[in-house]
Amino acid sequence: MILPVSHLPVFLTQLQADSLLAPSPLLLLLYPTVDSLCALSLLTELLKPLHITYTVKYIHNIPQLKHELINLPKGDDDKAMTINNVVCLNVGVSIPLAGLLPECTATR
Repeated sequence: MILPVSHLPVFLTQLQADSLLAPSPLLLLLYPTVDSLCALSLLTELLKPLHITYTVKYIHNIPQLKHELINLPKGDDDKAMTINNVVCLNVGVSIPLAGLLPECTATR
């Protein structure tokens, strides 16, 4: 989803509510550019006081992005945590991400 700045408080509140219901880390996928690294820095500073756990994975190409999205942890065993929220920073613009994750609702 492309998130307007005005929706940021609602987005963070929803992430916090999701993390309280079931401890599922937020997955941050980013292409390592200056812009996405700055966005990552800002986003993680917003997440820290809310105690939202997150995992950062760097994506270098489209096949790697597809692999990460298709192989999201499902929480099938006791040690694995389910990933419910994925944020892409500077990746996935030219491919339909909803097609890779048919069970989710993608908005733009």
